[in-house]
Amino acid sequence: MDLPEKGHYDSTISESKDASLAKAMEIMMQDIKKNQKIQVITRPKVSILKGVIPIILIIGSYVALLINSNSIADYVSIKKGLLIILITLVYIGITAILLKKLLIWLILLYQRFAPEKVRKLCFFEPSCSEYMKLSIEKYGVIKGVYKGFNRLRRCHWPNGGIDYP
Repeated sequence: MDLPEKGHYDSTISESKDASLAKAMEIMMQDIKKNQKIQVITRPKVSILKGVIPIILIIGSYVALLINSNSIADYVSIKKGLLIILITLVYIGITAILLKKLLIWLILLYQRFAPEKVRKLCFFEPSCSEYMKLSIEKYGVIKGVYKGFNRLRRCHWPNGGIDYP
């Protein structure tokens, strides 16, 4: 975004503070409108079942194993408490592996169903949601989400422009 020339707001000086502020706001809004580009909102095709079914299967199988932990513990000759800890650790590992896909699926859901008015508020290219998706794919979950949230914090006027992860 180009910065206005020096003295651009000199014409806003008036006798009253309110009139000066009103003139400055009017010039600022004209600058913003002049520098705004037309944003094209893409709506990705995303399957809700593709994300929901694995979540239901993971949670359902975890609950089923916990409910049947007495029978399983007797069958493999192990204490019930130790078996529950092992089952929980396995499911935490599975969740950690699938977390990247889950987060990207949630971002795609947002891109598909968020109102156009909200999606057009981004000052950057690519949009903040697309940046978050790209950074998670490039850097992994922890660093990607960190970079994405930092980008969201910067997404306001006068910032903006092209910024890829």
